[in-house]
Amino acid sequence: MNISEEIIRLAKQLHASGACPGHGGNISVKETTNTFYCTPTCRNKSTIIAGELAYLSDKTGVVERLSGGKESMEFIHLHYGIYQKYPKIGAIIHAHPVELMAFAINGLDIEARCVPESYIELKDKIPCTKNYETPGTKELLESVLSLLNEYPSIIMKQHGLLLVGKDLHHAIDLYEESIALATAVSNALLLRRNLGLDSIVPIIEKGKLQELDKFRKE
Repeated sequence: MNISEEIIRLAKQLHASGACPGHGGNISVKETTNTFYCTPTCRNKSTIIAGELAYLSDKTGVVERLSGGKESMEFIHLHYGIYQKYPKIGAIIHAHPVELMAFAINGLDIEARCVPESYIELKDKIPCTKNYETPGTKELLESVLSLLNEYPSIIMKQHGLLLVGKDLHHAIDLYEESIALATAVSNALLLRRNLGLDSIVPIIEKGKLQELDKFRKE
């Protein structure tokens, strides 16, 4: 399966799950150091075809559709800026999963130290940007870049989830881990409130977690 086919398959899966409703969300994959593919703007992710994917090459600096014709740079600006800042990143997923949007709307981080797998893969939390920034702006890019320096999965306040991986398969794994964590933490907080407990979820000791991480890598 080539890059175009992988992007389209994931786009349809995200749409079917409700994570990319309407025209929402974007997926991009870097082909080489200087080129990458991205889903098109203003298109329903359930109906896109290979020829509609956008393609950007540093050699031309022009965003084009694979089937020909120019594509708006505005929607791809965020992805382009991330790849330029962090060359090791190979894929980006931006989506609006319902399980996580409550945190985004309220500008809340998601505690990850309460689940061992999440703690290892996502670090101590899924952080949320401090302010809402308009999509496609320099301000949004700057707020995202500052968090991606430390975290692979972040929340854009009142916007949605954005995560990065070394390739598309890695990005998908992180997406699934992020959704599972958001769901678990939401349910845990609701349960604690119903039981009359405080709103702080228990966390795992870092030392024990490092032992688990070492065991998994051996």
